[in-house]
Amino acid sequence: MKNDIQTNDVCYMINGEPVKFYYDHEDEGYHICGQWNGSNITELYIPDTINGKPVVWVDGDTYDCMVKLERIVVSREHRHFTTVDGALLSKDMKTLFWYPTKRKDKVYFVPQGVIHIGDSALSNPFVETIVLPEGTEWVYSYGIAGARNLTELYVPVSMKQFMFKAMLGCSSLKHIYYEGTEEQWKDVDISDENFNFPLVKAKVHFGCTMPKSLAELEK
Repeated sequence: MKNDIQTNDVCYMINGEPVKFYYDHEDEGYHICGQWNGSNITELYIPDTINGKPVVWVDGDTYDCMVKLERIVVSREHRHFTTVDGALLSKDMKTLFWYPTKRKDKVYFVPQGVIHIGDSALSNPFVETIVLPEGTEWVYSYGIAGARNLTELYVPVSMKQFMFKAMLGCSSLKHIYYEGTEEQWKDVDISDENFNFPLVKAKVHFGCTMPKSLAELEK
């Protein structure tokens, strides 16, 4: 498929399935977006440009509607996106957009350098342990929502906010391993505690070291 897509429509096609998009004037580029009638797409191709304008963002509802999505493909030359071990990230590695929901690994180390966990980025129903790297500051709305088997979450002292419904549906969460002190944890904005209740009911362990490998995690 060409890295630039030319179309007069509001979507481009992948194996007979539409992928919707819209132009965002503030970002000066196109956003890929979802469609609530569902999609059978298993491999999503994100072009470099549409009608000569850059593709700069993927809305979280894109993954919500693509329930069969297994893989995202971007070119090595893409200015705004890259893939790391199957996950979709911004080119500067600061934003995690999507971790494969079909992957059955029980542990996921979010790549070093990530600051933002995007909308629906970690909605994986199989993962049991997520390690957020040092420097992570925000988990966007629905960022980890739907990770129903998540039992352990490692949170660095840099964390500032879990946004609205960031942890919705994470009913199995039992332990939060926080790098900072109890006083510092009180400064982390949990937004609406009713929808982020898993963060409230889990046991928080303070002064924890953030592991960077399975070997460190198992110590």
